[in-house]
Amino acid sequence: MSQEAVGEDLGDNIILDTGGHYGQDSKNIVVELVQRCLAGDEQAFTLIADQYGGLLLRTAYLLLHDEEAAKDVVQEALFLAWKNMHTLREPAFLRAWLIKIVVNQATSVKRQLARKAALLREQLTQQYVDATIH
Repeated sequence: MSQEAVGEDLGDNIILDTGGHYGQDSKNIVVELVQRCLAGDEQAFTLIADQYGGLLLRTAYLLLHDEEAAKDVVQEALFLAWKNMHTLREPAFLRAWLIKIVVNQATSVKRQLARKAALLREQLTQQYVDATIH
């Protein structure tokens, strides 16, 4: 099956070009899926999550180098996307918007890990100093 959009019913057989090269049919399908999500259609969002989930997971993994952390980031990103779909200015840019959410979430996780590592280093250093003084 090609990576072009197929089917007109927006059913489970939709394949969108996740490489970012949309034909007009793919753009129309994405716009319709976003409109359905804005109307509260969870099935439409499930189709979006199924379609872009692999791409989002690969993106998160490339940034985090940890499969479980990447899965958590994607789950959180999809939750944020559902909750904030109304902020998507241009439905045709859904793919880029989803990737940006994942990148932001992964960056946040990396910052949290860096802060925890710095705190741990500081605590270990203090313990070492305390142990050498006493």
